[in-house]
Amino acid sequence: MFTTCQPQPTQIPFDLYEVIVEELFQSNNDDSLKFLSLACHNLLGLCQRRIFRNITISWSTSKCIAQTSRLWFILSSSPHLLSYIRGLHCSISTLNPHPIALINIIQSLQHKNVEEFSFDASSSLSQDNCFVNSFIPTLQNFVGNTKIRAANIGNLAELTRSGFDKRFFLLADDYIAHRQWVS
Repeated sequence: MFTTCQPQPTQIPFDLYEVIVEELFQSNNDDSLKFLSLACHNLLGLCQRRIFRNITISWSTSKCIAQTSRLWFILSSSPHLLSYIRGLHCSISTLNPHPIALINIIQSLQHKNVEEFSFDASSSLSQDNCFVNSFIPTLQNFVGNTKIRAANIGNLAELTRSGFDKRFFLLADDYIAHRQWVS
């Protein structure tokens, strides 16, 4: 009678997986994180936390607009992903088509754990009523209802002239300074 010697599967400590996933994240290897999350269901949460940690949204070209709309679809379909976002960086240079997906993403992140926020708008948008009426209240609510520690809002002078209340920036600065003091 022959006996076969089959190797026993070894258990890799989960801490080691965490180190591997963090190394992929630090090396900006998003594709590998995506593939790893698909290959091993046990690592899905670890990978998603890194993939969605920092989100950069550009509303400028049709490709960027399509990507933002897809991101909104993903976030609205899987709302647990919103809690992973720590940094949100937006730039907008057109309102054609209307940036409802971008507004929805920003609104859905209110009361979440976003710590860094940057927003830059084309100076030509400061004259656009749609921008003034839809984005400014959205940004004011967002900054007032998140745990932001660092913020950068580009074209500050243009936005202020277009209806962004100067008190909003003072409030945002006080809020951010308070969050840094408390933390």
